[in-house]
Amino acid sequence: MQALWGLALASLASTAMAHGTGYEVLDGHPVAVQLYYTGGEAMPYVEARVFSPADASAPFQQSRADRLGRVTFYPDRPGSWRLVAVDGEGHAVRAEITVAGNGKVEQLPAANKRGERRQWLLASMLVNLGLFLALFWNRGKAGPQSGV
Repeated sequence: MQALWGLALASLASTAMAHGTGYEVLDGHPVAVQLYYTGGEAMPYVEARVFSPADASAPFQQSRADRLGRVTFYPDRPGSWRLVAVDGEGHAVRAEITVAGNGKVEQLPAANKRGERRQWLLASMLVNLGLFLALFWNRGKAGPQSGV
């Protein structure tokens, strides 16, 4: 029974870890952003919206990523640009990209790891819950009793 619970929790944990997202800003003009799941698989054809520093409420651009999970845009001003990409299955990438006066990315940010950390936290919680339940169910079992 314990082995079955362990396998079920391990399965849930690996599923949880496989569903995080991330991004990488590629150098150049236009600005290009690579979207991916934490397993390294590209996020192809996801809906993407880019928001300008001038208007954070109305999209500057609405498009889809290409089959390799890349989104590109030509910024018309310097500042902090926001990209939001959603795959329709509950996975999303939110990227903040700072563009310099020449239209190029000012500083290439590290890949977005927030989604990955959340997935590891969920996996850790599931494993700890499984260990707690196993200890709880076995607390009254002291081992084999001798009939002497």
